[in-house]
Amino acid sequence: MSCASWYEAFAFCIWDGGRLPTEAEWEFAAAGGDENRLYPWGDDTTEPLPMNYSGNVSSAFINVGSFPDGNGRWDHADLSGSRWEWALDGWAEDWHTITQAGCSDCANLIDTSLRVRRGGYWYYDAWYARAAQRSAQDPLHRGSGQGWRCARSP
Repeated sequence: MSCASWYEAFAFCIWDGGRLPTEAEWEFAAAGGDENRLYPWGDDTTEPLPMNYSGNVSSAFINVGSFPDGNGRWDHADLSGSRWEWALDGWAEDWHTITQAGCSDCANLIDTSLRVRRGGYWYYDAWYARAAQRSAQDPLHRGSGQGWRCARSP
């Protein structure tokens, strides 16, 4: 789904029995956990890459799972390209510094004016779809270039 604000995505996930993933959870899934992949499928940067982006299909409207070779380690589809995805966290410019300083599976729950988005966007090039790439957006923003996925605890 797309064109929803952070608040709508947050509410939908609760309604659906889940929650928005934290930024740490999202990156863990996209990087293949301890494999620390560049992209969900690995480190192969041979273009065209197996995702929806400016170097490949580059369309706002494709079917979910159209690039099975781009699936992540645990078979997550479309973690790179297609749409930015809302994460639970508020934006912190120094997030990587904070998490490397001993914080594990942390979430930035401080109310900020911006919220985190991950995963890239169909209109951009491959650099924006790396597992570690981050973006910030006003939580009230609705755009065709952003969506979300819900997380569930085992």
